[in-house]
Formats: sequence, structure tokens, C-alpha cells
Amino acid sequence: MYKNNKKGDFFPNRLFLSLLQHGVEVQESKTIKPHVFTITTKEKKKVIKGYSSIVSLQKQLHFLHTLKRTGFLSTSYPDSFPSGASYIEVNNRYWLITDYIEHLQPFDFSSRSNRLQAILLLEQYHLYAFQMPPFVSPYITNFNWYEKWSSRVQRILKFRKEAERYIGEQMVADILAWSFFALEKLRNIGKNELFPLSFIHGDIIDHNFVQSNKGLYIIDFDCVSIGPVAYDYVKYCQCILPFINWSYDALYEHPPLIPFLKKPWFLLALLLPNDLLREWSYFLSLPEEEKVKFEKNLVTFTNKNFALRAKFVQKLYNMVT
Repeated sequence: MYKNNKKGDFFPNRLFLSLLQHGVEVQESKTIKPHVFTITTKEKKKVIKGYSSIVSLQKQLHFLHTLKRTGFLSTSYPDSFPSGASYIEVNNRYWLITDYIEHLQPFDFSSRSNRLQAILLLEQYHLYAFQMPPFVSPYITNFNWYEKWSSRVQRILKFRKEAERYIGEQMVADILAWSFFALEKLRNIGKNELFPLSFIHGDIIDHNFVQSNKGLYIIDFDCVSIGPVAYDYVKYCQCILPFINWSYDALYEHPPLIPFLKKPWFLLALLLPNDLLREWSYFLSLPEEEKVKFEKNLVTFTNKNFALRAKFVQKLYNMVT
């Protein structure tokens, strides 16, 4: 769920001054999201991103510097400031500077060409990620996907009556039934079945792909963790399914998915409505005055293609039982 932020809300004069002290003279700036800005200097456009802790920043630096050494070119890497500093501390945040990738146009998954480009880039990223040495691992946390999904289901269960007021008893019942079925089956999956493990991106979504005149880039590794490579492909499927009318057969048109589609646990992960769990879990945790801002869009998002989703879930259910 995204919030609109007014230009300058999180870019106080202290940050401008500190940037200037480190050799970066800002001529223009634009807020992308809280603590992320594009800035224009005399030389070129850059991105400034602030992290809440030095641990988070060090994780990014170690991971991205190591990924860069593998030769993976299709992302944006941190630069040093002209002063030589690798980061600066301002307003209790730790700031990195990276090159800005010029967007040709907003990227989405509506075209088959875009979907294929994205999954081939994801596949390429993982080929390079496998080359990364193990010493990076202590800086990267292990991802407990089962715990994350379970906690979202428990939150919706806790606030079930409230959710029913927005989308009705039957829809909430369906979401919970699918979730409980998938989680019960996934709980018994052996760890060896989830291999290979690697450095997963963790946030595969349209706005983390950037189409430039040099090709497609994947950005924003803030959610990087060690986990099953398949998790990134599950996230990818959740992104494209609305654009292929929730067709299981159409997933086979994306070759890197084929090995995963033969695995029952992957089908169970697709059966679980994680996109709805994520959005409703977040929504139900908001104060009442905040919910008003998101209610209409979330209800529309949930209702859209729900019947097609239900048919998709039924097909997967029949395949895994």
C-alpha cells in the first residue's frame, strides 16, 4: 500500500547542507517515497536513500558490493560521495547515494513482453547471486516465509468480523479457508524440498523493475534475505496472475517457471492468497482515521477478479489433493 508524500516533507535543509559538505550540490530534488529522493546535480541525476539503522545500511553495502563483484550489471549500485565517504549520517538516518536509472516509461506486467523480460532478468539475477561467496551471509538475515504468512493469517482471523464488514462473510471465509489449507500442507514440507537457497530479492513487484534505454533493471534490495529461490518466483506469479486472467496454463508461457510448476509445494504457495493477506493484514492494523484513506481501493482490489481467482485456487487444490 502506498502513501502520497508532499515534496520536501522528508528532505530538510540539514540534509542539503550535509550533501554540500560532502561535495554534492543539489539543484533540484523530488520525493519518491519517505527517505528516498531523486536529486539533480551539475553532473547528473542521483538517488539519495536513508536507512533507519547502521545495520540496515551495512547490510545493503555488503550485499550490493559483493553482488557487483559477480559482474551483475542490471541494478543500481551505491557510489561513494565526492568526499570519499561511503555514507553520511543526517537526522538519525544513514544515507547512501546511487546513480539514477532513467525511466523510459513506467513498467508493469500487462504485456507478455514485459513479463518475459522481468522473469528472465530475475533468473539472471539468481544465476549471479549463486556466485556470491558465503562470507556475505552473516550480514543477511534468514527469511522465515512460513512465519510471515502465518502471522498475516492470524491477524485477519483476529479481526475477522471487521474484515467481514468490508467484503462480506463469504469472501473472508474463502480467503481464510485457502490460507489454512495451504499453510497446513506447507508446514509438512521438508526443508530439503525448498532448495536451492540463495539471496532472494524478496520484493518482486512492478515498480522494482525499471525500463531504461539500456535495458531492464531490477532495483531496491532492501528486503534481501537468505531463503528459497522459489519465493521470488511465487512473488512474480502473484504479480502477473491478474494480467493473465488467473490462468494456470498461461503460467507455462514463462519458461523459467516450468520447473517450479511441477512441484506441489510451489502450487500450494500460489494457492495461498498472499497478496490479499498482506494488504488486509496491513489495513486492519491501521488507526481508524487512516483506514478511511485506503478502504475503497482495498475493497476494489479484493473484489476484482475474485471469481477467476477462486477457479484458479480450485484447479490447484485438485492438483495437490
